[in-house]
Amino acid sequence: MQGTLVILNDVSPIFEAKQQKHENELIEMLVATSTHELRTPLHCIKNTLLMIQKQINNEETKKQIRIALIACEMQELNINDILDYAKCKRNSIALNLESVNLNELLADTYQSFIL
Repeated sequence: MQGTLVILNDVSPIFEAKQQKHENELIEMLVATSTHELRTPLHCIKNTLLMIQKQINNEETKKQIRIALIACEMQELNINDILDYAKCKRNSIALNLESVNLNELLADTYQSFIL
């Protein structure tokens, strides 16, 4: 009696890996698009505040604009953190080492809390 030998392999891990790769690509695309869409209006707000700041003489208003500009910068840092996280997930982050004046950094941080 002659028959056919059928070997069934579980190929579901291959399909799952492909599905996971596709999902990761979609997530990366979402991160890139979202951060771009967040950054564009933020730059518009920041540039508008800078123009207004140059045109006014009222110190109290200038102080409030400085607070808003600091909030814009903090939001920009959050956006950059999201992008950096996505780059870490892809193992494509590059470090940019630079010197910082710690006293100036601490003074700026302090100012942002007392304004």
